[in-house]
Amino acid sequence: MREMARKAREENSKIKKESADNEESSEDVKQRDEIRKERLEERRRERAIARKNPEKLERLKREQERDISEKIALGLPNTRNNGAGTGEVQFDSRLFGKSSGLDAGGINDETYAVYDKPWRPTENIQQHVYRPSKNVADPYGEDLDKVINTNRFVPSKGFSGTDGSTQRSGPVQFEKEDDIFGISTLFDAVKSSKKRTKDDEKDTTSSKKPRT
Repeated sequence: MREMARKAREENSKIKKESADNEESSEDVKQRDEIRKERLEERRRERAIARKNPEKLERLKREQERDISEKIALGLPNTRNNGAGTGEVQFDSRLFGKSSGLDAGGINDETYAVYDKPWRPTENIQQHVYRPSKNVADPYGEDLDKVINTNRFVPSKGFSGTDGSTQRSGPVQFEKEDDIFGISTLFDAVKSSKKRTKDDEKDTTSSKKPRT
């Protein structure tokens, strides 16, 4: 009984191994078929382009020969089919050779180095420094004297562009212009209509009062 059970286990394990090998071989075959199809399509496409536009074919070949870093810099899509069906991700090996972190010149988070460089060069800083004028003893200087001594706003002096020949003996008198649009008559009509309505209301109230 034990030998029969052992033989049955061995047969089951053999069947499982064979099925797993068949599945793996079938997946490999599918991947190889997909790669062959893609390559055939590429060759047909290249032949069609070579027949119609040979310059475009040369440009495509040059783009395929470019490095991955160049394609990333130029923003071009990845057109390589090396491992298209394997699901492998392609990287540029030169990207892993660079140092990062504090070794690459980083600064500690606690250090305050916002103003690490001077705002202006030391050579031209004298040109931007404030220098007081000669009137430093008097804060207002000669400018105040000039403003006081100039007679700009004087009653006897008229403004430019005015007629100074006519002199007035009294206040300014305004002239009434003609009512072009008839606004004054409109206001009078509104006022008279209001008076009429008030008189009508009074008459109605007096008529409604009971007679004794």
